Amino acid sequence: MLKLAMQELVTANPDQLSTDIGPVISDKAKRMITDHVEAMRAQGRKVDQLPLSAGCSEGTFAAPTVIEINDIAELGREVFGPVLHVVRYAQKDLSTLVHKINQTGYGLTFGVHSRIDETITKIRREIRAGNVYINRNVVGAIVGVQPFGGHGLSGTGPKAGGPLYMQRLVHKDAADSAAAADANGSKALADLAKFGSPLQKERCKHYQQSSPMLYVDAALAGPVGEDNLYSLRPRGGGLCFAESVPALIDQLLAVHAAGNRAFVLDDAHAMTWKEDVPEALTAHFEWLESAALDGNRLGIIHAALIARGHSRTAEIMEAIAAYDGPIVLPQIGSKNGVFQLDWLVEEVATSIDTTAAGGNATLMSLA
Repeated sequence: MLKLAMQELVTANPDQLSTDIGPVISDKAKRMITDHVEAMRAQGRKVDQLPLSAGCSEGTFAAPTVIEINDIAELGREVFGPVLHVVRYAQKDLSTLVHKINQTGYGLTFGVHSRIDETITKIRREIRAGNVYINRNVVGAIVGVQPFGGHGLSGTGPKAGGPLYMQRLVHKDAADSAAAADANGSKALADLAKFGSPLQKERCKHYQQSSPMLYVDAALAGPVGEDNLYSLRPRGGGLCFAESVPALIDQLLAVHAAGNRAFVLDDAHAMTWKEDVPEALTAHFEWLESAALDGNRLGIIHAALIARGHSRTAEIMEAIAAYDGPIVLPQIGSKNGVFQLDWLVEEVATSIDTTAAGGNATLMSLA
């Protein structure tokens, strides 16, 4: 079916209405695509490719191609062009497959076709992608209906058209940023308040009372036959850089308020204040050896919190920029030790074509 559908595609100058696929952006992009296809062919992978028409002899046209591979790990990087990779998998291995997709570090748009609600819910929870499209195509986000933006190597900023977008363009007091503590995060905040100053205790209350909540779907306006949802989830791991216990507590409050896991590097710099950390406080973060971090290749860190005035701020920022894994979003706290919590959550936009599963049942309730 894929091969037959591909044969219907027309690759030509995009100023013609009959054109399905135009040229890629540059000679370099074209070489990257063609080199990848030839490498896959040389490795014995099954490759089906359309011949380019005579009109494509000039310009940076890449032929539409389908390649069957054995494992997601065979893709070392994003292949940005008219190339579709196919991986066969058993139903019982679905979670393993999703995990391997997440390990690539890329996560702009993920599409799933299924009539089983349980499967859809499971995948939505496990996939690390900014946009999840269900039973529909995976292009054509509509402004005002489907906020658009990715995850990891596919984008770290707020979604275009989402509720957090304008906040990045104005100056604001970080204390006013909304929290997103879930049940586990709220418990951690309550425990952390025992170690904090009166000001930090008040901040705990603010975090606990703020909204929106994690993993709660908010319905967006859209056309009949389509459900569009918006939700927040934790970024993942937050790496704390502090030089004192009070500064560490400031960072732990923010990390847990947004539902993330907290890590602190156990290195020579931490030794200067590590002995001052109450043993009970260590239940709320994990000591992480520099060797275990190893440039973040395992992708366990997704955000970094740096105390304002930290003596190694420039050095820390350079190290974060050099990490090999997912892009880490660094944030320097305010003079009062406050961090913007919307930098510690990710937005997920889900679009569901309800007509693809046998019709839109909600229409039956309309007068």
